[in-house]
Amino acid sequence: MASKPHQVLLGFVDEQITSRNQQMANFSISKIGGIPDWCISGCEIPICKRCGRRQSLVVQVYSPLEGAVHHRTLYVFACVTQECWNRQHSWTCLRSQVLDLAAVRTSVPPSKCPPSVSSYGGESWFQDEHDWGGNDNDGNGNADNYNLASSSQLYLDNMAKTGGGRSNLNNMNSNTTSITEVAQKMESKLNIIEDDANANEAVCGAVGIVGCEGEGVEATAVIEGPEGDMIAVDTPEQPTTDIPALFQEAAQIDANADVTFSPFFMVSDVEPPEDVAFSEHERELLLRYTHTTGHDFREEEIAAGADGKGDGVYEKDIAIHGDVLLHKFKKRISRSPQQILRYCREEGASPLWLRPPGASDVATKCPCCGGSMVFEMQITPQLVLHLRVPGVQGTPLEFGSVAVFTCSASCWNEKDIVKQEAIVVQCEVI
Repeated sequence: MASKPHQVLLGFVDEQITSRNQQMANFSISKIGGIPDWCISGCEIPICKRCGRRQSLVVQVYSPLEGAVHHRTLYVFACVTQECWNRQHSWTCLRSQVLDLAAVRTSVPPSKCPPSVSSYGGESWFQDEHDWGGNDNDGNGNADNYNLASSSQLYLDNMAKTGGGRSNLNNMNSNTTSITEVAQKMESKLNIIEDDANANEAVCGAVGIVGCEGEGVEATAVIEGPEGDMIAVDTPEQPTTDIPALFQEAAQIDANADVTFSPFFMVSDVEPPEDVAFSEHERELLLRYTHTTGHDFREEEIAAGADGKGDGVYEKDIAIHGDVLLHKFKKRISRSPQQILRYCREEGASPLWLRPPGASDVATKCPCCGGSMVFEMQITPQLVLHLRVPGVQGTPLEFGSVAVFTCSASCWNEKDIVKQEAIVVQCEVI
């Protein structure tokens, strides 16, 4: 029996964090860039193990667990030194927790399921009072119809300036005579040109009358010589930009400077299902293929599961270039191409690999408690487009995919400040 597909939450870039909305940023808000909003004071930004540089915050994800009594936030950092790009030891994921007093006061018996199989805390993205996921509120209690109201008010203001629709109709009637006079002048001018046999040879171009409140003024565009022989040619200019070099352009960042990415809020939504709509012709081809081969790719897709399980027979048929995992990665991302983060802390969930991970790449035991590790979230390469450093040209960071694995028990002692989780970094092979 096919397993039920996992529900995946997707993260998207939203409004930039500025001084106007900075007060809304705290540890219970998901964001990209900026400085970390720690759950507990006294936390320190990690240092790159390769070059010793202070790392930069890439994403901050608020992810409490169902039935738990702690606020819980994940912080992912990376080194912007170009030689450290796509290197696993140049990335760090820290988990921090703080007691949720409201949850303690209203505590209920915890779920019978352990945290690793409980519904993931990502649902709080929709339920938290500071949630930006629905984009329903601008922080001041104003709903999404703000823009609609502004547009309507602008329209009403313009109507008031012109005296309203009825007044405009009266003005139109009063100007009918002046419009007729302008038309007569244009017709007279055209008749003169038409009667002159040499008019089109002597003067080629456009003649018209532009009017303002009935006052007609002639406007003429003249081309010397026969119009049929006139060809406009723009002299090509020497290009001043090396386009191929832009793709290889690296950020000019001081090697000793601390780098902070421009901060943006992150919104979330449930991953849409795969679109399996077919045209009539495609349906006929599908039926012919099914009858001929005996394979029903839709059943095979369901058997494979949305998390990449199964034999992937259909995927192998399609990915004739041989890179099955890359094909599956691009196909799944294409459901929502703007996604920058994938979150799913369900039992059996796994990231979208660009290539098979090494045996030692994925941590299986928590270094703190010895418990099992589970996949929790993945940063997709679309985030690279949004990582910018003010005043710096080029790309400050490159990566293909970043998968985060966390302790299934989310082990925590009240004296703890942060816990380090496991990261798997993969670069895209071109």
